[in-house]
Amino acid sequence: MQPTFRGKQGNPMLWAREFLPQMLAITGDIGARHLAARHADRLVEVEMASDAVLRDFDTTESLKGLPEYAAKR
Repeated sequence: MQPTFRGKQGNPMLWAREFLPQMLAITGDIGARHLAARHADRLVEVEMASDAVLRDFDTTESLKGLPEYAAKR
């Protein structure tokens, strides 16, 4: 399942357990987009009401940019 907002692909993607071995074989910081492309026939896009799915929060620094984070400080 691929969340989208206004046609733009977002995160997090939800994967069936059967893909776990392929995901565990990924090395480096490349993500699983190539797996999504390889299995495009099984991909279901779900439109979300918020653009939150387009945000990337891989680091503490990226979280600090959130209004919710700043309000707690």
